[in-house]
Amino acid sequence: MELRRIDPLSCAKVTGILYGAMGLLIGGIFSLISVMGGVLGSGDSGSLGGLEGLIVGAGAVIFLPIFYGVLGAVFSALGAFLYNLVARNFGGIEVDLS
Repeated sequence: MELRRIDPLSCAKVTGILYGAMGLLIGGIFSLISVMGGVLGSGDSGSLGGLEGLIVGAGAVIFLPIFYGVLGAVFSALGAFLYNLVARNFGGIEVDLS
């Protein structure tokens, strides 16, 4: 059995969702680190008492999933398109299913 073609839009949809979920996980971790850093550094003069960490943390939870999802979708669609070009000229990936 040979994989001859990958639909770029289908590939982009699935990987965009997967990368968005990964961005949500990484954004959550980044958010926790930012909030903890803001709270621990709130004793410094000129600090807003951890507000910076809260803003950066909330921004990470919103921005990173969107950023990862869009980039994952774009680059996987490009990769599927390039795979289709190569597979058309040189043959696809052989898969042995049992």
